This record gives sequence, C-alpha cells and structure tokens, in this order.
Amino acid sequence: MSDLAISILEECKQTVQTSMHQVSLVLFHEALFRRRPPPHPCRSELLKNVAMALLAIFHQTAQPQDLDYAICLCIESCDAQTSSSEHATGTQDEASGSSDSVASGDQEASEMTDLALATLTQFHQSAQVSSIHTAVPLHRDALLLRPAPHVY
Repeated sequence: MSDLAISILEECKQTVQTSMHQVSLVLFHEALFRRRPPPHPCRSELLKNVAMALLAIFHQTAQPQDLDYAICLCIESCDAQTSSSEHATGTQDEASGSSDSVASGDQEASEMTDLALATLTQFHQSAQVSSIHTAVPLHRDALLLRPAPHVY
C-alpha cells in the first residue's frame, strides 16, 4: 500500500493534481495506522513518507495546516527512529552491530534533515524566528551523525 501511495505521489509531482495528493495521503495513512502501528520497525520511514506527501500538498495549496501536520509527523518520525535505534542497539550483539549502527545513524540524520527542511519551509512562509532556531541545530546534529568523509 505504501508503494502505491509513493507511485501516486510521484505522479502528482508530474501532473500537479491536488486530488491525487489527497489519494496518496489517504493510502499513506491507511498503511501507517493499520499496517505499521507502533512499535513497527519501519514506521519511521512511513511517517517520513506521509510528511513528504503533506509537504508536496502544502507547496501546491499553501495551507498552513498541511505544513504544521508535516512537521508533527517529521518529529514523530525522528522519535520513532530514535526509539527504534535504541531498541536495536540494546538487542544486537557486538559483532553484528557496527554496520547496523552506521545505517541507523544515517537514517536518523535523514529524519533530522527532513524535519529541519520542513521547519525551514515554515520559516520562509511565516518568518517565525523560532522556526529558524529549530532548523539550524537540527541540520548541525544531522551533520554530526554523518562525520567526514561522508558522501552526503
């Protein structure tokens, strides 16, 4: 279901159809709440996808509630990623943990970057200084999770 929502969202980006964005959003919500309830290990990724769908809708409709909800979902995605990472670290053994830990750090950095970009969008729309004060530390923390010479 998530894959269908992603393909509809990609089509929407090409055709600029708000109604199709709404369809992808409904499919994402269906997948999120019925197929990946907490503490599902892939919930963070789906939360991120729903947030990105809402940002796409916001860029077309300029409805502040879409942006606000996207930011809320980005925050929830970061929290889900962090709790998923902590759970995985607590249950894996030392020999297999190193590459999983790097992948987890990359995922966490990606979640933080998405949240930072959403709050930066909020700053551009509303000129709320608090948004920029949120975005800058998030970008900084994401960079710390990806030490040089990281490719991103």
